[in-house]
Amino acid sequence: MKTSVLFAIFALSVVTAPFSFADVTVKTGGENSGNPQEALFLCNAGISHPRPAIIPRRDCTTEGENCVSETIYDPARGSDFLRVNGYQTLVAPVSGRAVVASNQEQWFNKITELSVNMGSEAYGTTYNLDFCYRGPVPYYKKDKKKGCAEGQTEDGGYCYGDPGKIDPKKPPVDLSEGLYELGTFLSAAGNAYLSNTQLKGRFHFVCSFRSAKGGGGRGAEELSDPSLSLGNGGGAFTSLGSLSMFSAPLNTSAKMVPRFCLIRFEFKEFTSAQRKHLSDNAEVTVGLDIQKVSGPEEEEEDTSKGTEAIP
Repeated sequence: MKTSVLFAIFALSVVTAPFSFADVTVKTGGENSGNPQEALFLCNAGISHPRPAIIPRRDCTTEGENCVSETIYDPARGSDFLRVNGYQTLVAPVSGRAVVASNQEQWFNKITELSVNMGSEAYGTTYNLDFCYRGPVPYYKKDKKKGCAEGQTEDGGYCYGDPGKIDPKKPPVDLSEGLYELGTFLSAAGNAYLSNTQLKGRFHFVCSFRSAKGGGGRGAEELSDPSLSLGNGGGAFTSLGSLSMFSAPLNTSAKMVPRFCLIRFEFKEFTSAQRKHLSDNAEVTVGLDIQKVSGPEEEEEDTSKGTEAIP
């Protein structure tokens, strides 16, 4: 069986220095050792930080002309923002969520560099990272005599795309059919930041699929599904430790191959205490992979012919 494997990883490192913002840097990398038409990439991100209205401030501790100035902690002061690919900046709104790209734009938006800069005086920031997955194009073993059908793309002895007119008595086997599984792993280092923020996370995904009877495979020219939306779902936030190793099936029927999926990791600071910039140092690493774990067997050259078993 030709196993489809896509892998991506990102690391979030919170690095601070005197009078600096808390800065979370995301690095991504990936490889595709399966269907060359598949793709898995960081495509979107968002940030929010709901805060109360600005608190009235007193400039002095005493009345009269000779008053003494007093610095008052203001949880509404300061801004958190995302910086994407070195040039795009989004500021966290007081209500709602700022996102890098729309449902349609994200499918053509590969993020290679992302930083989350937290300059707010209070904790309470929520930030998410979204991955886009383009599922496999139907593919078949190349016919040794006829080759690939018109309109198909050949790669490594396989034909990708619509096989065209087929012999109903001997239909070609779509090798992209099978059961697909999503796996994640998460590790965190930096007890000060995790403790100060009471940081928690959650993970969820949505997919569209081929027909249960087969057919409806994604064409190589189909690159997006703007109807897919992650919304505000995902269940309850939980400790990062409980997300350290997680796997889930993407489909439950071999013919209902995933066409497109959106996958979100979301992190939330669960306290609204005053931010401790100087002690917030941490690194969170998350890995993500998609594999075809079962499906049609591919023909392999039989090397046993002409040999005899040794008693």
